[in-house]
Amino acid sequence: MEDEVARAIASVTAALDTAIVQGTPEEAASHFTVDAVLGESGAADVVGRDAIAAFLARGNQVRAVTSHCIHRDELLVLGDRAIEFGWFDETKVPHGGMPVSEQGRIVTDWRRDPDGAWRMARLVISDLPAA
Repeated sequence: MEDEVARAIASVTAALDTAIVQGTPEEAASHFTVDAVLGESGAADVVGRDAIAAFLARGNQVRAVTSHCIHRDELLVLGDRAIEFGWFDETKVPHGGMPVSEQGRIVTDWRRDPDGAWRMARLVISDLPAA
């Protein structure tokens, strides 16, 4: 069961990575629960899937994300919930600017929604280096 959950969550994470680079903000936000919370260092929490989509859309107005990858360090499966610890690396290119590489730590609270899909209920991002 834990291996199945780990694979399902890894699949969602890969889809999120792809959506952030190639998809729309709505596609990326679809991997969050309706009542999800996105927390980033130095910023107020973004609450709700629609607000997360709007947050991502605002970001796309000033920069393009050219690569995005979340890496898992540990996954704790707790029935229909899971907690994932890991790190991310991404490259952003401000419109008219030079690429900027960022790395940091993440903690994700996953929830299996009633439709059976695993979605992020809370994603906490720290821009502290992963190493």
